[in-house]
Amino acid sequence: MHKKKIQMKTTLTFILIIILTGFVHGQCSYNEIFPVEHGISKFKAITRIASIGNIKEDKQANQYYFARWDKPHYLKGDSVYESSVFYDYTLHPCFKGNENELYLRFVDDKLYKIRITLTFSHAQFEKCMENYNTLVAIFKNEFIDWTQFVRSIRSNDVTKEQIGEGYWFYPTTEENRDKIKLNYLAIGYEVEYEMKWSDYKKEWYRTGNVDKYVIEIKFINLKGTNLTNERY
Repeated sequence: MHKKKIQMKTTLTFILIIILTGFVHGQCSYNEIFPVEHGISKFKAITRIASIGNIKEDKQANQYYFARWDKPHYLKGDSVYESSVFYDYTLHPCFKGNENELYLRFVDDKLYKIRITLTFSHAQFEKCMENYNTLVAIFKNEFIDWTQFVRSIRSNDVTKEQIGEGYWFYPTTEENRDKIKLNYLAIGYEVEYEMKWSDYKKEWYRTGNVDKYVIEIKFINLKGTNLTNERY
């Protein structure tokens, strides 16, 4: 009898640990969303991310991207050096997609763009929206101002058919935005339709079947770079 009580206590303790662990890992805070901050060098970003267990390098994506010099017209002959690095999240309390990708963009060895993409299957719309609404609520607690936007099919400027929506978040009020270099966060979700090849027209066409849903977070801060609000 005494042995059974001990076994029961041990089992209940084990179950409680599992429940509490799941609860902790299920929470999401703003500080957990971005593993690095704007303005740091590529070296510091890579070494910092290397110590994070749930992010791994996307070797295939990195293999096909090459750093390059660019000469924006507004710099009047000056050049900037652009480079990028791609990662995959293996597990994250804030991201519930089947694929969760991280993209970092540098100019002159300063991080100015962070992009996170979450992909959900055609049968996971509710899961996608739950994740999206959670992230929007977090950003509304962190930023001073925000506006909504609608995403339309890029190839059809006539019908303006909606395929998604989202928010722009700003750290300053509207009247002060033009006084600083571009600094904003955008989050949106959209539907991607299945594409098929037409033997008759010899081209790809969009079907009416949903292929997947995508949440994209884009966080840009041009402070400390030579880029301007005109092009970045």
